[in-house]
Amino acid sequence: MPDGAAPSSAVPPAMMIRILRVHDVTAGKITAGIVYAHRLEAKRGVIRNSGDALPDAVLTEQAGRENLKVEELMVDVLYAHDIHAGSVEIAKGHVSSVKIDQPAD
Repeated sequence: MPDGAAPSSAVPPAMMIRILRVHDVTAGKITAGIVYAHRLEAKRGVIRNSGDALPDAVLTEQAGRENLKVEELMVDVLYAHDIHAGSVEIAKGHVSSVKIDQPAD
């Protein structure tokens, strides 16, 4: 900012919420705020809080039709039928079946 210039009064841009809808996802690492899924299998990780899973019909309607395979995935909200990951860090999970081989504290 040049000397004597007033600070900008521009409003910062709105926060973008990243929502991903896939059928099955395979990832090395998943970091997510909220996850809605039928099944989650991970080698290690944590789901900090859990809630009721969506009914199958609702999850099928909300999840996508395409599969996704990535090394790392960071999202605010994830809808998926099945999730396979090396590690997960999830703030809140709504998942029918969870298997984490090495749960983190």
